[in-house]
Amino acid sequence: MNSFDFPLFAGQVGLGALLGAAVGYTVKKTLKLGLILIAVILALLIGLGKLGIITIHWESVEALYENTLQGSPSSWLEGIMAWFSTSIAVAGGFTGGFLLGFRYG
Repeated sequence: MNSFDFPLFAGQVGLGALLGAAVGYTVKKTLKLGLILIAVILALLIGLGKLGIITIHWESVEALYENTLQGSPSSWLEGIMAWFSTSIAVAGGFTGGFLLGFRYG
């Protein structure tokens, strides 16, 4: 019967938590910046459209949006889930750290 290696397990959980916190913090900051940039670009385009400088074909924008929402899940997500299923200790720590980093980032 194999003995439980607590230091190894604790190290894996700790590393996962540290990496998760870093990724969560980075994702939150990146999403904020990305959303601000999208809002500024949309405001600029709508303003140019109101001034008559450009023409926005809203039907095409809506069709692009609809096609994006109906797409199948990406293969990278399946790869991440497969990795998490083989690394439970790291995944648990990573998930907790990610949530903390995303919450307090």
